[in-house]
Amino acid sequence: MNKSLTRNTISIWLAVVFLGLSACSGDTENAPAVAESPVVAAEPEGSAELESQTEVSAGGVDKDIIAIYQRSCISCHMSGAAGAPKSHDAAAWAPILAKGMDALITSIKEGLNAMPPKGMCFDCSDEQYRALVDYMAGPQPD
Repeated sequence: MNKSLTRNTISIWLAVVFLGLSACSGDTENAPAVAESPVVAAEPEGSAELESQTEVSAGGVDKDIIAIYQRSCISCHMSGAAGAPKSHDAAAWAPILAKGMDALITSIKEGLNAMPPKGMCFDCSDEQYRALVDYMAGPQPD
């Protein structure tokens, strides 16, 4: 294999890891800016009834919540980086859930330990935060 290709691959991999970990560090002031591109969804053909339904994954989870999780939460909660409770680990989430959902939503919005305020989802509603917690604290979807 070409040595320069291998070095480039390693450099790219390290940059991705660094950016992911910097998101978990809680240092939002020095974290690299992430530009979100607007997503334009095609309008499905059909009745108005289809438009009002929430698209759900095979595991019964709202696909929008999974997309938010993958964009904002996975980098810390999948690995447990910086002490974040791991996704789908009931034992790790039990003491956190015991505080009550209202206290947990307040902690998310204000930041807690290494988690920055709003937990990297700066446009989430309280309802979306609740759904994200339910998703991460729940069992691994099929």
